[in-house]
Amino acid sequence: MTEKFGFLIVPDFPFYGFFPAIEALRVANHNSGRRLYEWHLISADGGPVTATNGMTLAVDHGIHDCPKLSVCFAVAGNHPLDHCSPNLLSWLRQIDRHGTVLGAFDSGIFVLAAAGLLGGHDAAVHWEIAPTLREHYPMVSITDRIYQIDERRITCAGGSSTLDLMLTLIAKAHGRELAEKVANGLVHRPHRAGPERQLPERPNEVSKERALLRKIIKFMEDNIDDSEKIESVSRRFELTQRKLEALFKQHLGILPSRFYFEMRMEHAREYLFYSAMNIQEIALACGFSSPSVFCRAFRKFHQLSPRQYRQQVSADSLKQFSRTYAPAGPPQIVSR
Repeated sequence: MTEKFGFLIVPDFPFYGFFPAIEALRVANHNSGRRLYEWHLISADGGPVTATNGMTLAVDHGIHDCPKLSVCFAVAGNHPLDHCSPNLLSWLRQIDRHGTVLGAFDSGIFVLAAAGLLGGHDAAVHWEIAPTLREHYPMVSITDRIYQIDERRITCAGGSSTLDLMLTLIAKAHGRELAEKVANGLVHRPHRAGPERQLPERPNEVSKERALLRKIIKFMEDNIDDSEKIESVSRRFELTQRKLEALFKQHLGILPSRFYFEMRMEHAREYLFYSAMNIQEIALACGFSSPSVFCRAFRKFHQLSPRQYRQQVSADSLKQFSRTYAPAGPPQIVSR
């Protein structure tokens, strides 16, 4: 039987994390000599959708005239909650009740969360949007895997991991040999497994120290709103300030207090970029005692006030942004 995949395209979606999915299905059909898959592009109203790079994509259906789907992925990018209308969320809940497996690429995870469809499921979330998702939907169980396949939910961090996910789905349905042919056709190596982490590890870390460092960084991220800053970290892990500083200096080349501060600045930037939270809410979420203290710190770090930054990234020509810290890994350059 032909499996019908739907892709719900939300305005400002990223091309780079979407087209590999379509191409994987196409190449699978080509190599099998059968119509194993068909795909349907869907928008809320059936009209074309503009991507983050300014290109416009025509779709096949609106949400009320598309066929019954085996799987439907929400594909979204910047400010996904701006496009979650009650009709759209109601439609997702409806097709879920009728047996469609629901999934999400990249920020499409916000669409499923807004519809209340992630309860009881782990969700693979792009590391850049994880803080904002956690702030809006604290009950969603977030994993740093590149993708997560549950019985009724399929989530993916986006980017190149979209292709890895599709290869896994093809292998599960039609065998590893066909998945290998698709990978070869798309010149893709290696085919990564879902449990693989999104960010690389530092190769020279000692295993016990690496495990401790991961726990500390995870604690920092989970307590980003703790105004006590680094003191609470030392108490939690029963480390002296000197030992904590030595651990960070050895493996990350930075003092823990600076690392924690840069983490707060990065989270603040992501809240400004992906959410509609006001300045006071962001200040509290990032552990600052007042909006004025937060604004001074943000301006000093980013050379822009929070309001100026939000206005700049809301413009049509979005620029590349560089990650200022990366948990247990080297600095990453982000282009979204």
